Amino acid sequence: MFMDIVCIDGRYMSRADAAVSPFSPALKYGLSLFETVLTSGSCPYFIEAHFARLKESSDFMEMNMTATLGEIVSLSSGLLMRNESPASARLRISLLETGSPHGDWSTPSGKSVLALELQAFEPPDSAAFERGASAAASVRGAMRDSIRSRRKTGNFLENLAERRRALRMGCGEAVLLSAGGAALEGTAANLFMVAGRAIITAPLSSGVLPGITRAQILSARRLAGAGTEEREFMLDELHAADEAFFTNSLQGVMPLTLLDGRKIGSGRPGPVSRAAADFLAGLKRRYLESFRAPA
Repeated sequence: MFMDIVCIDGRYMSRADAAVSPFSPALKYGLSLFETVLTSGSCPYFIEAHFARLKESSDFMEMNMTATLGEIVSLSSGLLMRNESPASARLRISLLETGSPHGDWSTPSGKSVLALELQAFEPPDSAAFERGASAAASVRGAMRDSIRSRRKTGNFLENLAERRRALRMGCGEAVLLSAGGAALEGTAANLFMVAGRAIITAPLSSGVLPGITRAQILSARRLAGAGTEEREFMLDELHAADEAFFTNSLQGVMPLTLLDGRKIGSGRPGPVSRAAADFLAGLKRRYLESFRAPA
């Protein structure tokens, strides 16, 4: 359920009153960026990392994001308060290019809108973790050298197409493949494989999203006796893995227990997946304890 109060360029209003021209570059050409942040009460988890990624993408696309980290934290806090600070929610921060619809779309307009919205969200419970996720491998190699694969943009067509195909097959996710058949990531999550004493994820040079939770898991270096490693792995390696799991900012760590109708490992969350989830839970707990909402 989407919450009624939104924030557009610093102004709070009802969702029904918010509008962007259908002729804006954001809608005509996908010139938009976004971040999705898990919140708890008044706390947007790891907002600094989300801001840094949004700012880097904005600078790269010359989209002129002028808001500072402090301003976005303040706007987020105000939005949460006006929506009665739900126990947990999905905060989406979008930067939409709104230059003249009659101008040259290939030239940066220097005009953009910062939009914040909230959606009710309940993180997966222990039962969902124990079930794990099911996924279907992509039927085609993705263009992972694309700048879109490294940034969270409104041009989400490829990921949506693969996610919808997976849903039609009764799966909750898709594993995107490179042109050479390497298993890279999910449509909305990074992917880790556990083989022996190695926790492996594709390197950023493969074109995968520089996920915030991905970086946090890699920072652990060792989990349940296994060390982290960045390299590409093929789909058949993933099928033969001891464990696998997805990571993103909303779900955290979600074991991948079924791929293309076949169990991965025992078909249950393994010790590394559990250790990764515990490690992330600890990071969130310490962040929540240290976070101070703007007065």
